[in-house]
Amino acid sequence: MGPVLRAPPPAERGTALMVGSALSDAVQRFWKVEEPPQAPRSDPEHEECERFYKNNTSYLRSGRIMTKLPFLAANRAMLPPGKHTASLHGLSDASERGYAAAVYLRTVTTDGQVKVSLVMAKSKVAPLRTALTIPKLELSGAALLTRLLNHVMSTLCQSVNITTTYAWTDSQIVLCWLKTSVHTLELFVANRVSQIQKSETPLIWRHVPGEFNPADCASRGCMAPFLVEHSLWLGPEWLTRSEPNWPRMPALDTVALPGLRTLAIERQDRLFDPDFLMNRYSSLDKLLGVTAWIKRFTKNCRHPQNKHLKAFLSPQELQDALLHWVRPVQEAHFEDEIDILKKGKSKLSGAIYKLNPFLDSAGLLRVGGRLRNANLPYGARHPLLLPKSGHLVNLLVTDRYIKNSHAGCNALLAILQREFLILSA
Repeated sequence: MGPVLRAPPPAERGTALMVGSALSDAVQRFWKVEEPPQAPRSDPEHEECERFYKNNTSYLRSGRIMTKLPFLAANRAMLPPGKHTASLHGLSDASERGYAAAVYLRTVTTDGQVKVSLVMAKSKVAPLRTALTIPKLELSGAALLTRLLNHVMSTLCQSVNITTTYAWTDSQIVLCWLKTSVHTLELFVANRVSQIQKSETPLIWRHVPGEFNPADCASRGCMAPFLVEHSLWLGPEWLTRSEPNWPRMPALDTVALPGLRTLAIERQDRLFDPDFLMNRYSSLDKLLGVTAWIKRFTKNCRHPQNKHLKAFLSPQELQDALLHWVRPVQEAHFEDEIDILKKGKSKLSGAIYKLNPFLDSAGLLRVGGRLRNANLPYGARHPLLLPKSGHLVNLLVTDRYIKNSHAGCNALLAILQREFLILSA
């Protein structure tokens, strides 16, 4: 490698030639080869070094060694004469050896003649310390392409009227990453996606198949004799066609997209507290009114607009709101008794057993007894069973006490027993 490294680089097209011959990549791989032993070896690394040396060097008659680097006398004029439209096209590619990007200027004259010229190209070798996957190398190539396009655009904007800037890549994963929110991506991917999304030049990202991507040779490298005749200088053939004949954008699948950040979510299960909402109100009328309006709203949402209820709250709606809060109170204090009755068993213990309780059609716990045949309202014959304490019980007692002109204890108890039976009252 000594003669290759000591050879002077050409003055023209320095960047493109270094990209095509992949000298940086070769040097990096050669450093991996340790000092050769005395006996000849034929492992793949040494064979590759020998092949590269023979294809890029030659011996002169004088005994000197000459490095065979191609010199291409290309036409430096990129703009055709007369009126024309110009667009910028950048292509990126990556391999396990490195990644590269190339920028082309596409001009179209008024008579339809298309000219594609190479403006700039750059390549970088893959890092040795950190092994990157191919999609991450492709993303690094896309970030490199973005920097090249911004540089070329800022340089040519004074002399060339560039209407559109396209960025092409053969990686569908990179295109999916560019359409994904940055905060959901891994740090490495998010940093480069953020750089691309903050591009000074508006870029139109498109997909190009790998076999039609001229930046492929820049990322993989090729021998010096083949570089002069490579299509890298003239750009892809499809770029000389009209836009409808360009490679089409495939449907992107983000279901199994790699590079997403793993989020740790802590879930806390909270038990339902029936007193949570009731404690917000100190008046039974206020509690029942708010509950009835909420139940009406949910009912209207399930029906068409011509069947919506818009009048004042009816007594039945207020009664349904009261039963709505009786249910969680009973389930919290009489859970075992309700489970036994739901299973069809009648073995109850304690004071509740003497009340002959049962579940009505709505699943509420009511008191049985000998009044089932009496000529009384259903609520008076079978009052609802309530615990001796609780916020709902306090609201009921206070409401009946105020509405009945501060009745005495016995009178208030008789009024409450028309609808409810409070234990130990």
